[in-house]
Amino acid sequence: MTLEAAGSVTETSATISGLNIVTTSLSIVADSIGTATVNGELDVQVGVLNTDTASGIVKDQYLSEVDDLSLGQLQADAGTITLKVAGIVRDDTNDATADIIASAYVQDGGLQFGESAAAGSIDLDVDSVSLTDISSDMNISSVGAGGVDVTIATSGLGSVNIDGASETINLLSVASANGSVNVSTTGQTIIANDVSITAGSESNDVSLTTSGEGAILVGSIRTAGLSDVSVSYTHLRAHETRGN
Repeated sequence: MTLEAAGSVTETSATISGLNIVTTSLSIVADSIGTATVNGELDVQVGVLNTDTASGIVKDQYLSEVDDLSLGQLQADAGTITLKVAGIVRDDTNDATADIIASAYVQDGGLQFGESAAAGSIDLDVDSVSLTDISSDMNISSVGAGGVDVTIATSGLGSVNIDGASETINLLSVASANGSVNVSTTGQTIIANDVSITAGSESNDVSLTTSGEGAILVGSIRTAGLSDVSVSYTHLRAHETRGN
C-alpha cells in the first residue's frame, strides 16, 4: 500500500480506537504523519514500513504498531520520528543502509529493538535516540556523521549493543535492568555520561571499546554485584575495574 500526500496523513479523529491501516507493506510520503496529540498516532499493523517526510515542512512522524515491525526506511530529515511498538522492531534487510534518518528517534515500549549483527541491527542516522521500556535486547549501529546522543532504559532481561565507525557515541543515559551494555567504535569517541546496570551477575558487564584513534570519556558508570566494567583503548591503554 502506498499513500502520497502534499499535506499530512492523519487519523480522521484522534479519539478513534483500533487500527487505521492493516497491510503487509506500507509506504507513506507526506508533509507529516500523525499528530503529537493524545492518541494522535497513525495506528498500523504492517509487515514492512517505509516513510518519507524529508521534503515536508513539518516533517514529524507519529505512528503506533500493534505487532512486530520490519523497517524499510523511516526518513524525516530534520524532523522527529515517534514510534510505539508492541512487538519486535527488525531491519527488513541486513545491510549498512540507514533504517532511520531523522533529527530524533523516540520509541517507548517494545519487546526488542534490532537483532544480532548477523541478523540485522537497526542502522541509525539520527542526532538523538531515545528507547525506553524495551523488554529485551537492543542492537544498534550508528551510521551518521554528526554524533549521536543515546538514551536507553530496558525493562527486562536483555543486553544493549551499540557499534559505529562514523561518529561520536554520547551515552547520555543508558540503564540496563538486567543485561550487559556493550559499546564499540572504530576511530571514534565514546562519552559515557551515565551508564548503569541494576541487576548484577557474572554476565551483566559494561564493555566500552574503541579502536584506532578513538577515546573514551567517563562521567558515571555503575554496576551491581559481580558485574564488571571494561574500558579498552586499542592504541592507548586498557583498564579494567570490578563493579560493586
